[in-house]
This record gives sequence, structure tokens and C-alpha cells, in this order.
Amino acid sequence: MKRFAILLGCALFAAACNNTGYSRATVVEDLRAQTQLTDAQADCLSKRLEQVIDVRRLGARDEPTPFERVEFRAALLYAIVACSGAPYDRDRVATALNEELDIPFAESECITRAVEQRVKPDTLARDDNLSNARVAEIRAAIVEASLACGGEAKVRRNVGLTRRQAECVLDAPEEERADAIAQCEKNNS
Repeated sequence: MKRFAILLGCALFAAACNNTGYSRATVVEDLRAQTQLTDAQADCLSKRLEQVIDVRRLGARDEPTPFERVEFRAALLYAIVACSGAPYDRDRVATALNEELDIPFAESECITRAVEQRVKPDTLARDDNLSNARVAEIRAAIVEASLACGGEAKVRRNVGLTRRQAECVLDAPEEERADAIAQCEKNNS
């Protein structure tokens, strides 16, 4: 968990300790200097965080809340899987999941393969994976991969959901989970 703590410190709120406010460029620079993330992954992580955590909170000097930690972890997993850059490299993605999130390597490989079964590697290598439609598709694939590789308990952590949101998503049929994620987040916030 040491690497995760470093990442959390770099990206969530720590950037504000030395600056007057949140700066994506500073966060990306810090992530690149202190982690094994690629430029594309560091940039994707910072942008994904801005989608899920208010920028004012990202610029705050407060400790992250427990749920903000869950959201960060899910954003990091998303960035590693969905923003690895071209050409897509399954082994590099699995290794990054293992090293940056301390996911056991066998589970990292399983997640990587399971996501690839639902989202083509060419899509995962694209640089436009932060649109609402693409985020929904890839998060739904991460839900299914989490179920296949670690069970229901992993869904909440890997996708960044509250317990109620995760239950709501899991109640939806598999083919409707991409839409269910957004609906469950909206209705159970």
C-alpha cells in the first residue's frame, strides 16, 4: 500500500500544500516524478479526478474523506486500464495495477483480461476515453471484471461506488450496467 499512499498524497489534496490552489499540471508533474504512471495515465488520472471530485476539494488542504479515497482508487484503476496509450500492452497494464494499487498480480491479470473481453484493446489505447459514453462503457467493464476476478466486494472499490450504489448497479442486468452506474450514482448520492 506504500505506492498507493504516495499516489494519494500526490494527487489528492497534497498539491495544494505547496500551491495556492489545485493545478492539474502540478499534479501530473508530481505523479510522473513519484510513480511509474505514463504521461497519458497521469494526465488521465488528474482529469478523471476532476470528473468525480469537485476541483475545490482537490485544491483543499483537508484530509480526503474515506469516500474520496475510494473515488481516488477507482480513478487510478480507470486511468491505468483505460489510458495506457498506444499500443495497448496488457502486461504493462497488469503490472501497473499490481504495483500502483497493490492488487495481487493474478487478480491484476484477470482484471485486465476481463476488461479486454468487454472493451477492445484498441479502444483502451485511445486518448479519448474520458467522454461520458466511454467512461460508462469502461466502468461497466470494470464492474464485470471485478465480479469475475474478486467478487462483489471488489466492485465498490474498483469502480468508486458507495455501498448503496454498488448494490443498485449489481441489481441491474449485465447488459444494462453501463447505464445503471450513472443512474445509481445519481439516485443514491
